[in-house]
Amino acid sequence: MDKQLQIWLKQGESERIEFKNSFGQDTIETLVAFANAKGGVVLIGVSDSKEIKGVDISAESINKRILILVLNMIVHRDYTSSYDSVIKIFKDRIVFYNPGTLPDTISLEQLLSDDYISQPHNKQIAEFFKEVGLIEKYGSGIKRVRQEFTEYGLPEPVFKKLKDGMIVTAFGTNYIKNNVTDITDNVTDVPDNVTDRYYDILNIIVENNQISTRKIAEIMNISKRTVLRDIEKMKEENMIERIGSEKGGYWKINNKQ
Repeated sequence: MDKQLQIWLKQGESERIEFKNSFGQDTIETLVAFANAKGGVVLIGVSDSKEIKGVDISAESINKRILILVLNMIVHRDYTSSYDSVIKIFKDRIVFYNPGTLPDTISLEQLLSDDYISQPHNKQIAEFFKEVGLIEKYGSGIKRVRQEFTEYGLPEPVFKKLKDGMIVTAFGTNYIKNNVTDITDNVTDVPDNVTDRYYDILNIIVENNQISTRKIAEIMNISKRTVLRDIEKMKEENMIERIGSEKGGYWKINNKQ
């Protein structure tokens, strides 16, 4: 066992050290509270009785996507600002506000197109996260989180630059379900019975973003040719897109504009 971990476990929980069984809302709130104060240590996968249980933050877990966003907040926060980092959790989305805006040399467009050189506000924190394996490489956080969301079939987070900070909105599956009707309402020049099929296809994709067109046809009890024709039209309307191959890829539902 790592010597520093042994020290933390021996010290037990305090104002600067907290143990968490898993990565959830309570952990997020603690991380933000520490970032807004004098810092601290959060040991995830450790019970209140100091038992190391471990935690699985896999590629299939939404927790991994949120963790990357929280780590980016900590690394890029402006600790000289009087504003607090804020995370608001809703039923269908999570909104992150962080004091500390982009450097003058990096525009929001460059950030989202991965056309920039990373300039972390807090290099020592970034180096620590990299050493313990939480960061793969500098400047990879935004790209990673966008990939993680789209591979899970969720809309990409929306990034907004403010004068004094950044706002990031991450959407969940409830957001897609609540906006399926709005998406189909924007489709033009097609009969109502066809838009009803679009609605059904979207709902099926929400439940399984890796589903094949053959399986969609089976569920809807229509021909595969009809499904392919509908999906082609939905792609033209920028409602959905296919990332990767039919067998190994997944469906991405685009944000409502």
